[in-house]
Amino acid sequence: MKRIICFGDSNTYGHTPGTGLRQPEEVRWPCVLRRNLGPDFQVIEEGLNGRTIDQEDPETIGRNGMTYLVPCLRSHVPADLLILMLGTNDVKAIFPTTPESIAASMGRMIDTAKEELAPYGGRILLVGPLPILPEMRYSEYAEMYGYEAAAGRAAALRPLYRALAEEKGVFYWEPSDAVEVSLIDALHMSAQGQARFGEEITPVVRKILDDVK
Repeated sequence: MKRIICFGDSNTYGHTPGTGLRQPEEVRWPCVLRRNLGPDFQVIEEGLNGRTIDQEDPETIGRNGMTYLVPCLRSHVPADLLILMLGTNDVKAIFPTTPESIAASMGRMIDTAKEELAPYGGRILLVGPLPILPEMRYSEYAEMYGYEAAAGRAAALRPLYRALAEEKGVFYWEPSDAVEVSLIDALHMSAQGQARFGEEITPVVRKILDDVK
């Protein structure tokens, strides 16, 4: 059986825009991926609301992804693929970050993950962050993220992540514009977006793992 770990934030957890409840399994993207891949694959959901790459949120403990990455991986190895989808929360106004510093932090996370996965031949897929919509100015998260400025900071991460993946020798993928971010909060995928994300990432994962025995 091939094992895949999905390590991310609220969009991996399946946060429902407007309610904060968790999307049902039939639409959460890791569950859609699991269903599409079939019984020979184990897909582990490791999404957490508010998770950052390496920033400490003074108002919410336990959200620093770097402090949990190694324990997480060691509890789930051997793993064939780690899907990393983080960075959106690092653009919050409370954090003294830039797109460049966020990408540098992701580089350190990749290095740590590579070291942990190396004994098992595990691979890494870095996912480009979803867009934060300009409608953020009307969102409940507007002040937290710095209003519409967050949209530009998040968008700047994609080319940086793309270059980082090439530099680190890991796989890179970003969802299409058809993966819907909800206008309700301008930040989280709608149910339709979650399901579409799962459908789009499935062939990417299959291709990566095709030659894994």
